[in-house]
Amino acid sequence: STEVFAWAEKSNPFTYVGCHWLDVVEHYMKVRPVALYATGEKNLLANWDEYGPLIAAQRGKLKSDLKKQGPIKTWDSMNVNITYDNGMRGDYNNAWINPDEFEAGVNQEIEVYGIMGRGMVDQQDRGFRETITGDGSRTRNPAFGGVVESAEVGSELFGYGKASLAACFLAILRRRRLGKTVSELKGTYPSAAEQRWITMILESAAIVAQKNFDHSMKGEGAPVTARFSEDGFEVLDPLG
Repeated sequence: STEVFAWAEKSNPFTYVGCHWLDVVEHYMKVRPVALYATGEKNLLANWDEYGPLIAAQRGKLKSDLKKQGPIKTWDSMNVNITYDNGMRGDYNNAWINPDEFEAGVNQEIEVYGIMGRGMVDQQDRGFRETITGDGSRTRNPAFGGVVESAEVGSELFGYGKASLAACFLAILRRRRLGKTVSELKGTYPSAAEQRWITMILESAAIVAQKNFDHSMKGEGAPVTARFSEDGFEVLDPLG
C-alpha cells in the first residue's frame, strides 16, 4: 500500500477493505447498526521516514529507492466493533501494511458464530468450513472462478466471482432494456439504497477512531462511541 495506493492518506483500511465485509453482513443478515466503537494504530506509515529506510535496507535497497519519502499520514490498521439491532456484535479488524514478501497479495477471513453453529471463510485458501449442531463439520471450496464442464456449452467459467458480476449486469439490462423499476429489482443486486447504512458506518468509524486516537495520545483513554438511527449517526464524546 505504501507504494501502490498514492491516495492512502485520504482513506483508511476499514473504508478500503471493511466495506466489503459490511456488505456481506448487511446482505445476508439484514441487520442494522445501533452502536459503534472504533480504534486504530498509527505506527509504521506515520513514521515511514524512520521505518521506510529500514525496510529498504532489509531488501538490499537504498532510501532513495523508496517511491514514498517522509511520513504517510494514515492508519496502519483499524479495529471497529459494531452492535446490531438483533443483538449481534461484529468485530472488524482491517490492516493494509502486509509485507510484500507475504505469500499472497491479500489475506482476508471472516468467522460467524451462531446459536446452532459456526462458519469460517478464508479468502486466501478459497475455503469455507462450517460446523452445524446435529449435522457435523464440513469443509467446502466455493470457486471464485473455476472452469466446469457444461453439457450445453462445454467449458464454462463458474463461481461467485462471475455470479457477482452477472447480477449487476443483469440488473442493468432489466432496467434499461426491459424497463423494470428500481422496486422490482430490489434484492437482485447491491443497490445504492442498501449502501446508506454501510456509508454511515464507514463515516462514523473514521470519526470515532480519530477522536479516540487523539484522546489516547493525551492519556485520556479511548471513550468515544457512535449511535445510529434512521436519520443518521451521532458521535458521543464524553470528553467533548
